Amino acid sequence: MFLRGLWEEKLQRKGFGKKKHNSTSSATTSVLQAWREEYAENERTRKERVEKQLCYQAEYLELEKQKHTECIAFEKQKYTNKIMKMDTTTTTTMDETRAAYYKKLQQDILNGLM
Repeated sequence: MFLRGLWEEKLQRKGFGKKKHNSTSSATTSVLQAWREEYAENERTRKERVEKQLCYQAEYLELEKQKHTECIAFEKQKYTNKIMKMDTTTTTTMDETRAAYYKKLQQDILNGLM
């Protein structure tokens, strides 16, 4: 072992080691280049995945917003129908002053909702 180390050391002093070093360097360079390309590909794939996920989230939020808006509109319509139904049934038994006040109150409520 000791002699082999001395022999390799002498060869490196004479310039033989440089050629070996250059071939290792080119191999290392090619490996590093392959790793860089693989890393760049993985980053590009990750970015595409994130962009797609953000698009899906935006679509989901838009659909949830639309669903919420439709639900509110449905509830308003249901409440309006209920008030209109009450208008025909309850004001007939009231005197005119109370009926007028009740109708005005209903209109104020409807205007406040819409």
